[in-house]
Amino acid sequence: MYDRTARVESMAAADLAGVMTQLREMVEEAGAILPFTGAGISTECGIPDFRSPGGIWTKNRPIPFDEFVASQEARNESWRRRFAMGDEFGHAKPGRGHRALASLYRAGKVLW
Repeated sequence: MYDRTARVESMAAADLAGVMTQLREMVEEAGAILPFTGAGISTECGIPDFRSPGGIWTKNRPIPFDEFVASQEARNESWRRRFAMGDEFGHAKPGRGHRALASLYRAGKVLW
């Protein structure tokens, strides 16, 4: 096991090539990696995000789950929105982040 604090501090001070080498070593040493991503992983693919200025939720209020379940009107609106975004989502291709996660999965590092 390695001292993570020391590794992170040394990574912050190192040059990019050194950081990449250390990251590669950390991935190789890890038994498993649990990636955390957000909507931003898909924005480079042409899928708009939800929360930022100009995002989907600035144009359409989110529909809470309890409202969706209780209201036929809310369900209809949810489906209307999904179909309206079909072209944007349908033409999207995996981005760099998606390809990196797929690579980690194929390497047996991402198990879930």
